[in-house]
Amino acid sequence: MIKKRNLTKEKIITTVLILAQEIGLHHVSFPRIAERLEIKPPSLYNHFKNMDDVKVATAIYLYKELNTQLEAAIEKKKGAEAIQLYAHVYRDFAYENYAVYELLNWMPSPRNNDLLTVARESLHIIKDLIAEQVSNQKRLLIMSRIFRSQLHGFITLKQLGYFQKAEVSDEETFETMIAEYIIQLGRKE
Repeated sequence: MIKKRNLTKEKIITTVLILAQEIGLHHVSFPRIAERLEIKPPSLYNHFKNMDDVKVATAIYLYKELNTQLEAAIEKKKGAEAIQLYAHVYRDFAYENYAVYELLNWMPSPRNNDLLTVARESLHIIKDLIAEQVSNQKRLLIMSRIFRSQLHGFITLKQLGYFQKAEVSDEETFETMIAEYIIQLGRKE
């Protein structure tokens, strides 16, 4: 058994990530986390109030990881190249974390300020890239929403098993989607 003093939020979150890949996020529970960590379920309450609290902490962890990867990939990049890199890093991160990807699009009720902060940081990364080409604030918001919707839609459809036709690969579809977005972004306001 893990000794209580060695149990950390980070170990619990790592266990959630592993269990989600093995059994699905909706089946992860305090008893299953405790079983995997070889502890008694009440020990988890020293770190989290409930499963929503665990999901919030996991979502924050995911956003921090994603934001770090995005910032590293697009550092010193601009324009179309930066947007393409953002799209690839975001998609690859979603694929690597397919079992918990939904947490990047989940907002608990009541809203959690720490989660909102890291989610907004992620939004600012793409908004800053788009702002290089779009000066109108309304269009910036719209183009940001379109980009995020396209990425999320593609990832979700792929996860649900769409894109089965062999004559067009997933990669070709993805690349075309990003290229068309960049063309649209470059149009005059």
